[in-house]
Amino acid sequence: MSRHELPARQPRTEVTVGWDAPMQTFFAQVENLDAPDDADPLLLWISLEQREIAEPEAMILPLAPYADLTVDHLAELRRDRDDSNPWEA
Repeated sequence: MSRHELPARQPRTEVTVGWDAPMQTFFAQVENLDAPDDADPLLLWISLEQREIAEPEAMILPLAPYADLTVDHLAELRRDRDDSNPWEA
């Protein structure tokens, strides 16, 4: 599994993207670091199902309010996917 933190648009917000090799999907999470203890800190969670997100570009629009998913990030995520299974690269 890979994990990369993106620069968040809002302070005290953490944006993480990556490739989940066992689930064979890209994922993203946006967390409110100031959430009260009795509240769910996750503002957004993309990809809960196996093989749900096949291409990282599918996360651009949902992440737009929270962070930019740049061309460089997209290339890095594709490399993570390709490197996780050398037989499919």
